[in-house]
This record gives sequence, C-alpha cells and structure tokens, in this order.
Amino acid sequence: MEERQETAGQVIIAPLLEKQLEDESSNKSSLEQRGVAVISTSGVLVSLLFGLSAIVTANKDFALPEASQGLLVVALVLFVFSAVSGIVSNSPRPYPQVQTSEFERFVSEQIWYARPEQTNRQIAKAQVCILKGSRERNKSKARALFVAVITQILAVGVLATAIAIILIETS
Repeated sequence: MEERQETAGQVIIAPLLEKQLEDESSNKSSLEQRGVAVISTSGVLVSLLFGLSAIVTANKDFALPEASQGLLVVALVLFVFSAVSGIVSNSPRPYPQVQTSEFERFVSEQIWYARPEQTNRQIAKAQVCILKGSRERNKSKARALFVAVITQILAVGVLATAIAIILIETS
C-alpha cells in the first residue's frame, strides 16, 4: 500500500488560510465595536451641546458670543456626520460564504472519496474567495470608521474652541 505524504498545501497553506479567515472575522467584530463607540460618543456630545444650548437660551441676560455660534453649529454638524459614518461602518453587509451547492458538491462521491490533497485544494479555493470578499468588506467598514473618528476629532476641536470663546468673552 502506498504511503501518502502530506503536501505543502495541507501542511502550510491550509492552516494559513484558516488563520487569515479567523483574523478577518476578528477584524470585522473590532471595526463594528469601534463604530458603536463612535456613535455613542457622538450621541453623548450632541446631547451635551443641546443641554448647553438649553441653559444658554434659558438665561435671557446671557448673549452667546457671535464667534461661538457658528462654531457650535459646525461642531453639531461634525458630530452628526461622525455618528452617521459610525452607523455606516456598522451597517449590515453580506459577507461571502461557502454556498450550500458547494457543500453538496463537497460531499459528492467524486470529491468525498478523492485524494485528500485534491479535496484540500478545492476547500482552499473556497476559503480564498471568502477571504478576499471579507477583506473588501472590512476595508469598506474601516474607511467609514476612519471618517467617523476624524470627524469626531474635528468636532471636539471645534466645540472646544467655541467653549473657549464663550468662557473668554463672558468672563
């Protein structure tokens, strides 16, 4: 009886593909969690802005410095844009997966009883397709998250500037 040696694909490539697929799944979860954090932070800061505006408008003797008014509007717009970008990073997108028809093909007699290296190669091809699609979708999520974080940083800076103007001009 012939002794079969394991191929490079079985020993090296298959485990690498499995690890890459696990990493992409982890990246997806991480991107989505950070997107939720951006949404939450932007929501809290917008709420604080509304609270500040309520306090300011309640006191009839207080006049909001003109220079800070526009900055507060800009900060509000940036926070909303940041939250929307965070939502986009979390929007459900179909990720590639092995289709049921492929699994049916994998359990056919021809493949089921084939040499392991042939079957492993077919499985690896399917995994490469999944990996490629997952990376594309994760890149899209990462871009949306990047925009969300940058606009949130800008919003905080603009808000801080507006508050500094209010404190300086009203003291």
